[in-house]
Amino acid sequence: MRRKTYGVEPDEIKAMLDTRDATLHGIGDGIVVLGNDHRIAMCNDAALRLLGRGENDSPIGSEMHDVLAIDMDVLLEHSGHQQLALAGERVLLARADAVVVSGRQVGIVIILMDRTDLDTAMRELAGFAKPHRSAPRPAA
Repeated sequence: MRRKTYGVEPDEIKAMLDTRDATLHGIGDGIVVLGNDHRIAMCNDAALRLLGRGENDSPIGSEMHDVLAIDMDVLLEHSGHQQLALAGERVLLARADAVVVSGRQVGIVIILMDRTDLDTAMRELAGFAKPHRSAPRPAA
């Protein structure tokens, strides 16, 4: 048993898990972890909020494409590639990375960043941007 837990004592394991959970749920960006089958295995509180879900409406076990319209193949094919997606009235930026343990891919992590406020501000700025007109020159 000690070999399986890397020599870590049970109270240390509990402390590590508590820290991990506090960290995951304290992050402002959405974190969604998928198995290799693209089914959701875990998501943090921010992901639930961004996806318009509550604790009683958990997407755990759902396929990612049923929860958010993103092209997983494109995200995974190009490391660091980001993709815009709509979740209700929210504009999200999604990035995916493979989760690798001991050289073997065991899943996928998707990071969801809310860009709704930024998108709204950019549209407002675009509306205020008028072509610059030169002031008429006085007659000489």
